[in-house]
Amino acid sequence: MGYDRIANAKSHNYGTHFYCSDPKILASLRNPRQVYQRIKSQPFVIGPDYSVRMNMPFPQKLNNSFNIKLVTAWYQYMGVLTVPNVVWSDESHIDAYLDGYPSCSIIAINSTGIGHDARAIMNWQTGYRYVVEVLNPLAIIRYGVKLPGEVESISYYKKNDNLKSCCYGW
Repeated sequence: MGYDRIANAKSHNYGTHFYCSDPKILASLRNPRQVYQRIKSQPFVIGPDYSVRMNMPFPQKLNNSFNIKLVTAWYQYMGVLTVPNVVWSDESHIDAYLDGYPSCSIIAINSTGIGHDARAIMNWQTGYRYVVEVLNPLAIIRYGVKLPGEVESISYYKKNDNLKSCCYGW
């Protein structure tokens, strides 16, 4: 369930993700202790997903990538079972985006931000193959639409539950 909806949830027996719009999740960076109080009892959390879009200046993308890893590491330090959320926007600096992620581990990857843009899909697929090659993950928690070329034998797919809230307005 999305972080932005856990306060209204009837059950807390699920993982929490930050695959929400940046304004909804910036509290995880600006006030991490408050967010920690909300997520500390969750079975697990997928690390934040601050935008790293193709049209952003590289320093901004690198800063958002760093902040994802920083907040994830802090949650882990605080004892929250946190799955690293791996992000990239293009292959030109992919090693910089991947720096600091664990190899031979469980990771999470989101595909919701690429939409139907052919260039974004191609960049995502290229990056995905590189992530699998470099990080050699044991398992991938995949959020969003399944795309051709994924390693399905190690992937666990979760549909975009944000669409439901967009459709019904909650």
